[in-house]
Amino acid sequence: RARAKGLQVHAWVDILLAAHFGQPLPSGHVLLKHPEWAMVPKSAATATLVASGPRRLRLIMEAGRAEGDVEGYYLSPAIPAVGDHLESVVRELLRSYPVDGLHLDFIRYPGPSFDYPREALEGFRRATGGTDLLGGPARSPAAWDGYRRQVLTAFATRLADAARVERPGLVLSAAVAPDEAQAVSQKFQDWPRWLASGILTALCPMTYTPDNRLFQQQVESASARAGLGQPVWAGVAAYRLDVAGIVEKIALARQSGARGVVI
Repeated sequence: RARAKGLQVHAWVDILLAAHFGQPLPSGHVLLKHPEWAMVPKSAATATLVASGPRRLRLIMEAGRAEGDVEGYYLSPAIPAVGDHLESVVRELLRSYPVDGLHLDFIRYPGPSFDYPREALEGFRRATGGTDLLGGPARSPAAWDGYRRQVLTAFATRLADAARVERPGLVLSAAVAPDEAQAVSQKFQDWPRWLASGILTALCPMTYTPDNRLFQQQVESASARAGLGQPVWAGVAAYRLDVAGIVEKIALARQSGARGVVI
């Protein structure tokens, strides 16, 4: 029906955010089946190494809420089974529906204090040749940051490759933190590399600020990073604006080099 109207359909997929804190999980939810798949903040690292099931999720929730700006439970991209599961979701979706694009949202870490499940710590220990499971990240913070960036880039690559096998020519986009330094160092979301290596076809910076000057700077910066044939679709935070403000941001996005907007 969309194509009859000249419209494309892109499937929006929430990749790593699995549930908000404090809400009952429905029967069959991925975290009820696999509580060990959840990302772990540093402050809960020791306790969650031995906790399981509901207690593990409760510890993560308490620690995550104390962190502040954490939306809820995230799945850990460092856990191989998480990659298997999410790749199967992407493949099923693209086999079942002739969509024109796939949009990856929440393909990032919630913050620099994540991710400390056993599998991530063991992976870092193998990568660095250390012996201390919990002490390694503290002794080599730059290497730990680099490890998490690499884990997420490998994860994004895996999903992109699977998507293109199932539906060649698919437009692949992702929502990214608009400040490049923050994205790379705080969210471990190395989207400049994702663009340069062709993982992404299009970039959707989350330019949600109501400040026009900052909005313009962020759109221009993202546009400068994008290559030929890689459009930037600027995020417009309609939930923070009135109608006139939305229209103003759309016009400013066009003036700043964006090829489109995400409302």
